[in-house]
Amino acid sequence: MDNLAKEIDCYNRYNKGIHYAGHISKIPSGLPCLKWSKVNVHPNHNYTEDHNYCRNPLPSEVDSPYCYTTKEFGFEKCIIPVCGKVLQNSTKDSHYDGQINITRKGYICKNGAYCRAPSNDPDSDGGPWCYTRLGNGHWDYCNVPVCESKF
Repeated sequence: MDNLAKEIDCYNRYNKGIHYAGHISKIPSGLPCLKWSKVNVHPNHNYTEDHNYCRNPLPSEVDSPYCYTTKEFGFEKCIIPVCGKVLQNSTKDSHYDGQINITRKGYICKNGAYCRAPSNDPDSDGGPWCYTRLGNGHWDYCNVPVCESKF
């Protein structure tokens, strides 16, 4: 049986969700988000992707992913779990081959790499990890959640 890890829809609170790439697209009231390409209500806002998923293109002003529901009104924060609270039990599976590429501290993995836990590497005892874009051999562990077993 494969013990593969699944991806969780959560954001990193340390970087205010700037790298959040999940698919949540509505606000707490249930209203759907507008496509970002249809929104132009903020002078510092230049995010024009053609989808309506919650994002945070303004981390200097907003502390979590959000979206707009009407052209006339401001944004509203989306209900997205914080990764640090959701992912308490990270897998130590050396067979993990998913696409998580952001570390526990919010760093992006170097050169488009994904988090891995090579079986012959003593650093893998703490679970999947990757070298980060910080350079100079800097690496960090990743939050890869443990899947529920299927029998």
